[in-house]
Amino acid sequence: MTQTTTYKPTFLQKLFGRNYKWWYLLKYEFKRSGNHFQTFILNTSIRAIEFLAIVYIWKINNSTSQIITYLAVGRVFSRLLNSWLDGSIAYLISKGGLTRYLLLPNNSLKVIVIGDLGFNFIRQSISAFFTLVLAILIFQNDIILDFRAIILIPFLILALIIKTYYFQLLGFIAFWSKDQGNASTLIDTFRMGAGLFSGEVIPLFILFSGFFNPIFWTPFTFFLHHPMQIYLGEYTNLEIFYVFLGGLAWCIILYFLAKLVFKLGLKRNEAVGL
Repeated sequence: MTQTTTYKPTFLQKLFGRNYKWWYLLKYEFKRSGNHFQTFILNTSIRAIEFLAIVYIWKINNSTSQIITYLAVGRVFSRLLNSWLDGSIAYLISKGGLTRYLLLPNNSLKVIVIGDLGFNFIRQSISAFFTLVLAILIFQNDIILDFRAIILIPFLILALIIKTYYFQLLGFIAFWSKDQGNASTLIDTFRMGAGLFSGEVIPLFILFSGFFNPIFWTPFTFFLHHPMQIYLGEYTNLEIFYVFLGGLAWCIILYFLAKLVFKLGLKRNEAVGL
């Protein structure tokens, strides 16, 4: 007599219910990210050393601890946000691979974004930690370490959402580009622009003044400038609240903008196929 067994869902399956598929996708991409890990570590090391060498130039020119911390710790913060979502989307559009995602019963962009998060977030966390350790070793007392870093957690989430929609918009460039190479060039250009306007190369407070200066309220300032000003204690509680509201506003604006551009891109290409 054949004995049957009753399937018992795991704790996470019970907890997430129908949304367990997203956790499974996240976990799968995380495991896949372990491939070629040695190459990633080498690349991370070179990039961290290259950037900290630039910060060191600021140090030998008698920059203050605030500037050194702004640039070095700000780099750590921005590394947590980094991914190649824009390039992945552009590649799928250019090569016709987006069709496979559009045929899925789930939101195609959601599948791509969660897959990218699972693949990159742990890697970028390692990259951020490595950069922080090197910064502390190289700059020592010039790096201001403070428990205010805990306050940055909600702003990290906001920045991650803003950058996700921004990267989606960059990826959608491929809808209007002749080939992948052209799209990649434009994406790199806009990436560099985002770095400049976030304060990654030159602290924005050196070039501009005034809390409500329009240059401080682009979506890019949430990638580094605002979080570092909060970390360094340069903002009052009211100003921190304004920054949080500004981040929420950009999340909403970029969400609808990305949604609109994606629809326009699909409409433009539907006649010839993706």
